[in-house]
Amino acid sequence: MTPAERLAIASQMFEVARKIVASSLSSDLTRAQKRFAIAQRIYGDALPRAALERHANYLD
Repeated sequence: MTPAERLAIASQMFEVARKIVASSLSSDLTRAQKRFAIAQRIYGDALPRAALERHANYLD
């Protein structure tokens, strides 16, 4: 398997994990709350809370 193929598979796996987490969240949450909850569940204690909050409030 080439490095590009491994990267593509890892990216797909991450996207599936993100969708699984998102599907478990309440539909009452705001966009920022959902982004925060997803990031918190995926990254846990690996990132400081301030970084998760900045990510949640980032405008695309």
